[in-house]
Amino acid sequence: MRRKKIDENIHIAKTNLVSELENIDHPMISKDATILVIRYFDGDRRLILAFSSKDSITILDVLRWIEKEWSLEHGTYSLRSSFPSRRYDIDTKKTLSECGLCGKVNRLMLSRQV
Repeated sequence: MRRKKIDENIHIAKTNLVSELENIDHPMISKDATILVIRYFDGDRRLILAFSSKDSITILDVLRWIEKEWSLEHGTYSLRSSFPSRRYDIDTKKTLSECGLCGKVNRLMLSRQV
């Protein structure tokens, strides 16, 4: 997996949408794009995932990006939103649309499983 480094703590994953935008002279993200900004446990590092509305992305796909980026094992963390508090890693077959995460910027965080 390749990623584009913005600074030492923020990475943009090379999703299909990001790859498409890199090949355009004046890239613009459509209004219905989905952006996930995922905060690592330490609170400093961020992973940015951008998806097109035509992509059928599941929570499992997102978890795989996270696990590749941060070398985490499945089941050792949970993916959550802070407000309203919601855990997204329980039903991994759900799409981002089914979870209400499509067409906007979503700030999510990882929590350690004990």
